[in-house]
Amino acid sequence: MTRLYLTLKMINADGLLAAAFTEDGRLRVWLGDEMDGVRSARVFDVGAADEATAWLEAETVRHYPKSAFAKVKALLAEAAACARPPG
Repeated sequence: MTRLYLTLKMINADGLLAAAFTEDGRLRVWLGDEMDGVRSARVFDVGAADEATAWLEAETVRHYPKSAFAKVKALLAEAAACARPPG
């Protein structure tokens, strides 16, 4: 759950709105903004916090590609690609 919590904090610090909560044994996650409201939402099993985090990260990049969060994700992906040995 820690990775999900940190991801939520980063997305919200970027001025977007994201939340996750448990209800009826399920983990509900959503992403949106003040102007357009909820842009994307999904329900996961409570034990699937890592899957929920990956989904939330991908949805943030997809819906808000110009956000600071998306730019940081792209930079990290580029750095990881450069760090791989050739071949």
